[in-house]
Amino acid sequence: MRRAIWVLMCGGGLCAFAAGLPVKPLTCYEATFRARVAKGPNVEDSPQLADIVPICACRASVLAVKFAAVQWRFMDAAGKSIPRPKEGASPQTLFSREWKTYRYRFWTPENAARFDLFPVNGAKENKAELADVALREVPPEERKTLNFNGDFSAADDIPWGWQLVGSALFHNVAPGKSSVNTMDGHVNGDLFPVTPGQSVRLTVTASNPIIIGSNHEQTNVRLSFYPSYVTPAKKDKVHRVVDPPVSPAGTHATASHVYRVPDGMQWARISVWHGIAEKIEVTECDRPRPAQERGSKNFRTAWCNVGDARSRLEPLASSLESLTSMVDELRKRESVRPDGTCYFDLSAIKPDKHRDFFLNLRSRASNAKAFYLGKFVHDQAGYRRFLEAHPNFLGFESWEWGNDAYLPIRKPAALTKGTNPLSRSELEQVLARVKLPSSRDGFVEEILRPVFDRLLEWHYNDPKRLLLGEGHYCIGHLAAYWGVGQLGIETTRDYMLWQIQMMFCRGAARQFGVPWKWYVASYLSGMENGVRRDGSYFAEPDGRPWHGPQYGISQSAVKRATYLTYLSGANWYERENMTATHFLVKDGPPRLSDEGRMYDRFYAFTRQVDRGSPLVPFALLVPAHRGYTRKSGPAFDRYSYTRADYMLDAIMSVILDFPRNKRIENYTNHVERVMANSPYGDCFDVLTPDFPDQTAFARTIGDYRAAFLIGDYGKNGELAKILQKYVAEGGVLV
Repeated sequence: MRRAIWVLMCGGGLCAFAAGLPVKPLTCYEATFRARVAKGPNVEDSPQLADIVPICACRASVLAVKFAAVQWRFMDAAGKSIPRPKEGASPQTLFSREWKTYRYRFWTPENAARFDLFPVNGAKENKAELADVALREVPPEERKTLNFNGDFSAADDIPWGWQLVGSALFHNVAPGKSSVNTMDGHVNGDLFPVTPGQSVRLTVTASNPIIIGSNHEQTNVRLSFYPSYVTPAKKDKVHRVVDPPVSPAGTHATASHVYRVPDGMQWARISVWHGIAEKIEVTECDRPRPAQERGSKNFRTAWCNVGDARSRLEPLASSLESLTSMVDELRKRESVRPDGTCYFDLSAIKPDKHRDFFLNLRSRASNAKAFYLGKFVHDQAGYRRFLEAHPNFLGFESWEWGNDAYLPIRKPAALTKGTNPLSRSELEQVLARVKLPSSRDGFVEEILRPVFDRLLEWHYNDPKRLLLGEGHYCIGHLAAYWGVGQLGIETTRDYMLWQIQMMFCRGAARQFGVPWKWYVASYLSGMENGVRRDGSYFAEPDGRPWHGPQYGISQSAVKRATYLTYLSGANWYERENMTATHFLVKDGPPRLSDEGRMYDRFYAFTRQVDRGSPLVPFALLVPAHRGYTRKSGPAFDRYSYTRADYMLDAIMSVILDFPRNKRIENYTNHVERVMANSPYGDCFDVLTPDFPDQTAFARTIGDYRAAFLIGDYGKNGELAKILQKYVAEGGVLV
């Protein structure tokens, strides 16, 4: 790169001078040059000027003394100056008669061809000299952050990377360490290029409380995105990120948020007001995909039925790490060929390539005609292409499979309603092949297993990519034994103790080494504290008489359940219809509801507190066909109690303190009681010891200090050997 020496005479404005150093567009460079004050104010002749030297690169208009300075600009291939962004790069003010070396890092605009240096904002009598100008490309390994000089360590050299406005100034805290004071002004970071859909993390350290995106008299930080280098001054084309407070108090705080670059935005920069910042850095953020191994401490949340909700909730939805970190749940209905066969057009699914996602194919009994009568002929080659094209695909989701299996017997009229109902004759056809078995074993094999097989057929016969969830029956162990790759529970209602479902699902997930999800629903039937809450909680009324803030599960229960999902060891958390529960969209731009703010704090908690692995020392050994439900009771709500069945009720009554938490008075008086306090805590899992293949049970039982053998297993020699070995190795069997 060419070098030059100049002696410059500065007038009251810009001097016509160009270095003409060639550059490439969208490239990171570092310019170095030496400069001195040959004539004019300097700290050697006037030592008292040293008191204002920390102001260094602020606008000359705020200084009583006019210093010589150096400015730079970009030119395009035609020699035309490229307009600088509003409040563009600050001039380098010169203070010393001694030759000093300065450096400046920058990104070139999209159409840059030349980099120029020239004097600016000096008095008529001033004279500046420059020498040894050099320019080099900065390799990626030297760029630790997307923005420049994030720790302000170059402030005593040249404050490159920052544009000081008003009376903002740098403090030299120690050699090579500085901070920026914006109590009487503000600071803009230099522009840096970004990619639409890219995830970036903004981290701020300040010596007083930090508020990202606020206007309070505290350190404020805003990250703004722009469509091009020359348009940041046009406010209608600026996408600014606004966040709630992230550090409410403290004299030395650090805040961090992840943002997703909006579509159409190519550049970004940081702005700082009202405080003292010690470090402001933007880095690329690659979120790790969830680990699938047992004991993983990984925890992620899913956006239920995302649809077009995120675009409607912009910019808020892209401004909070708690929202941008979520995985998507996309939905797709079946299509029907002319010959009547069903299939899924996977090519029509357009997920965000930067975001992991689940796919819900609406495999529910409410889609009755397809669920019971549809004949699926899948394009398996197209499915393989879909998997190759979408490495961010986490699997299929299907919920309430046990409830749907029982629906033709329990409530057959429901199948003639919904979005794809059966006709009366079709219903009779379905009911003709669904008969209630006489035993619980028959219920598993004749009711549950056919529906399970139908769901496998529905989902490309790929059980390892299927998450199967249930909200009433505790049957996750059956789905896991039959081969699904993930499990789930849905908790709701005001009279169920949700920990029952947790114990069964977590135990099955551990026994078979699969992840599990906790889905928190909104519906409550009854009253709480004399207030009718029959319906679903919505942050705002939606026009329906049973949706709104006064309905559904209480926010106290939702908050406790939300934190319990993390502390219990779940791999996934999903909140029902979070678009309606987490956001307020009426009367102004989208903003977080009370639950949305709770979730944002919860997300921060999960990033600050490593939960490790939940301590669960006790295993309840329960037969595979016990048919327990979220409200306890007889097998599958249907079959008469046996003497052995009472054993599980007795144990659960002690663990969850049924006499206090499951009182009939609570139920009849509609007192919300969805989680139970007890002296024992949530330290029990349910394992299944009597499957024909007991490999998974034998591998897992040793992880528990004690096990309670519950139920009648008859003569089971293999189970006896496993338990004898367990006791011989130090386990306690009750």
